[in-house]
Amino acid sequence: MQAPDRIGPLAATLAALLLAALIFAAFPRLDLAVSGAFYVPGDGFPLGGQPLSEGFRLLVWNLSNLMAAAALAGAGICLATGRKAAARVWTYILALYLLAPILLVNVGLKSHWGRARPADVGQFGGAHAFTPFWQPADQCSANCSFVSGEVSAATALAVSLFCLTRLLPAPLHWSVRIAALLLAAATIFQRVSAGRHFLSDATFAVLLTLLVAVLLRPLLSPRHQAPPPC
Repeated sequence: MQAPDRIGPLAATLAALLLAALIFAAFPRLDLAVSGAFYVPGDGFPLGGQPLSEGFRLLVWNLSNLMAAAALAGAGICLATGRKAAARVWTYILALYLLAPILLVNVGLKSHWGRARPADVGQFGGAHAFTPFWQPADQCSANCSFVSGEVSAATALAVSLFCLTRLLPAPLHWSVRIAALLLAAATIFQRVSAGRHFLSDATFAVLLTLLVAVLLRPLLSPRHQAPPPC
């Protein structure tokens, strides 16, 4: 009875990745259409310059950094004090941040994919060429558009909050989980509406981070036991 629990989340995540790839490959201009809804000729992406929008971005980014730091401290303290269950949760969160937002997204894809951001492509007043998500390009040299670092970090934050609910009183579980989902969704909206990322950048940031989260799930359980659902 353990095999379906192990295979199910991985299969679902891979299926979502495949579906997203097929949709954005079949309709590459979907990215331009969605970003175009927030573009105003002559003004660029007005929502991107709003203090509230930028303040929210910084809030989520700082919360993500705080969560990663808390995971490092929590794992060390819990291991030192013999609190094995809590140590597994904090170790899982720390590994998720290291492998997804830091290594896969920022060190890997964003540094080498070369995709220009929406505000920098010719369709929206920029000087660079639009390229579909699957095509490595030379339109950006550093901190590029594919995939979104903020969305990956917000997704890692949401997964972390889901996992931390196991350490909280039961009445708080749903409120924390709903807040986590809203933070991630609002981050996607902020990045796309600000002209900083295409929809595909955000979509694959979510899915790749979730894929890492699923692959790391065995860290949450003692050996020979099925990983818990978080």
